[in-house]
Amino acid sequence: MILIYTAACIAMTALVLLALGGIGLMKTPVDRMLAAQLLGTMGTALLALLGHAIDARPLLDVALVLALLALVTTVAFVQRGWVQHSTGRVDHGDR
Repeated sequence: MILIYTAACIAMTALVLLALGGIGLMKTPVDRMLAAQLLGTMGTALLALLGHAIDARPLLDVALVLALLALVTTVAFVQRGWVQHSTGRVDHGDR
């Protein structure tokens, strides 16, 4: 069973490295955000798989925290983009 977990972790690590390389190729902020979300999802899955494989509950907790941070990041990105799209100008907040 450990062999299966190891193979899955290696495959996920390769996908994370491919996503990191893809971020530089993305042209628009939306594409970059989607690539960052892919990294967050793969990181969460990798930590959850490792936590289950070696029976380490703290890794599962870290995976859940990363998933929540990814959600907050996405909501903040969409909210900022929605303001920019609806007004036609970039809103920089209180600056």
